Amino acid sequence: MTFDQALQQVTLLAKAKLGELQEDVVLVRDLRGRIRLLLQESRPVGRAGFDNALKELTREINTQIGTTYAYTKKDLVLFRNELPSLNLPDGDSSYYLDGDGTFRVSLHDRLLIGSEWNATPAPGISSLAKRFTFYSMKGGVGRSTTVAVLAWHLAKKGKHVIVFDLDLESPGISSTLLGEDLPQYGIVDWFVEDALGVGEAVLPAMVRESGLATGSGKISVVPAYGSDTGDYLPKLGRAYLESGPEGHEPWPSRLKRMVEAIEAREAPDIVLL
Repeated sequence: MTFDQALQQVTLLAKAKLGELQEDVVLVRDLRGRIRLLLQESRPVGRAGFDNALKELTREINTQIGTTYAYTKKDLVLFRNELPSLNLPDGDSSYYLDGDGTFRVSLHDRLLIGSEWNATPAPGISSLAKRFTFYSMKGGVGRSTTVAVLAWHLAKKGKHVIVFDLDLESPGISSTLLGEDLPQYGIVDWFVEDALGVGEAVLPAMVRESGLATGSGKISVVPAYGSDTGDYLPKLGRAYLESGPEGHEPWPSRLKRMVEAIEAREAPDIVLL
């Protein structure tokens, strides 16, 4: 049995019991790769075959998967009604695996980072600025160059452009647009401070205007790090935590809050991410 085989087998076992359970099943895979089941209620009303189906399913998982890739019988099943205070995943934040036409089996991966990329977008203020995201699967394809040229072009046309350097592992656009004239703090500083509830404190010192702008517009830059960031790696190692000031919060939601907060301060016409 391997990591991938375990998920495939649990998916098949859960799918076979959907008709008897009469509800969707979410497989929750933890950081170590072990799987458990998430269901709605421990004692659902009007579903006579629920208990037997669940007992059979947990027995089959323990027998076929063991405790290397699945939790023990005692901890294998979570019920929403017994854990109301936890931020438990739902179908919208889980990846569809299989189904029987009525009910579905889906996966929620408890990754160290990025476990909510396919979640429903977080609600919030609609941006008055137009946002554009530049993304590639590898470096060296000209993404930073494209952003720099586009920012210069838009500023020449009179637009106020803000560039966020979100290539946190290998930041480059900041040095292209600012050189060594960095603001005091950067994006990694905000994520670290925000997790402690004090992100607002660094916001005023995260933006620097680029001297490369021509025409009546301007280019503002939010770099990955600032002049006072200090030791970068410890902050980078915490920047992707899904933890906001109120507890668990998906990283995309945290990013959205940061972008909106800076937009509110700077009032740009266009945002380049």
